[in-house]
Amino acid sequence: MDKILIINGRVIDPVNKINKDLDVLIENGKIKKIGKNLLKTDGGHAQIIDAKKKIVSPGFVDVHVHLREPGREDKETIHTASRAAAKGGITSVVGMPNTTPVADNQTVIEYVLSKAKKESLINIFVCGTITKGQKGEELAEIWEMKKTGAVALSDDGSDIQNLDVYRKAMQYAKTYEMPIISHTEDENLFHGGQIHEGKISSKLGLQGIPACAEDAATARLITLVEDVDLPFHFSHVSTKGSVDLIRMARKKKLKITADCTPHHFSLTDESVKVFDTAAKVNPPLRSEDHRQALLQGLL
Repeated sequence: MDKILIINGRVIDPVNKINKDLDVLIENGKIKKIGKNLLKTDGGHAQIIDAKKKIVSPGFVDVHVHLREPGREDKETIHTASRAAAKGGITSVVGMPNTTPVADNQTVIEYVLSKAKKESLINIFVCGTITKGQKGEELAEIWEMKKTGAVALSDDGSDIQNLDVYRKAMQYAKTYEMPIISHTEDENLFHGGQIHEGKISSKLGLQGIPACAEDAATARLITLVEDVDLPFHFSHVSTKGSVDLIRMARKKKLKITADCTPHHFSLTDESVKVFDTAAKVNPPLRSEDHRQALLQGLL
């Protein structure tokens, strides 16, 4: 029998409302028992893992991952991404569709799922594009992608500027019970920007990306979500304005969720002062007031 006993860990399981020091017994790959002092009663023939000062939790899910395969294997592959995820305690990921070619058809989605079945150590789910070629003009074959195995829709890397196209996409997505994951920005306000618009961009003489580029796009999408009534996820939120808007939308019981990245709630545009290209991200690192708002949004 394959038997593992994790002792002395802080077990955190939100679904079952557990947050206390407990032991976890695993037999044949499944959790058999959770309780105190299991070493005395169930420790025989078990591999013992001492998790003192560590958190024991269900596997994490990352809904925004760039597997890059097919087409950009120089950046990442399903093989490497799945192992990096597993090492970090992430057991399920959703791959974004901005591969090369983009995942706007069943052939690409079939390829990713087939490769994942052979090479991945974790659960890999696939997101299809909202529009063909991620161009924001014509809807992709949503039903075909759904039948093939796509679990969500996104034009990640770009935002659809035509609200009529976006609204129709939401209507189709609702019909096929597929949530939409949004990369949110107004391209007219974003155009040409390199870093967050503020004191640092002025000092460096770089074209700034104003926070309102994200805020305006967030506001208009919330309006569409309220009209269509479907599950909608705002990804990599970076501004205090978006946090406020999303908070208000959730109070209205709209089916809206959101995330922000570790670098957006940990760093600010001060990191760009030395022209460190690692700090050039999209959306950009914002100022301290935005970082604080993101932390409050997470709480």
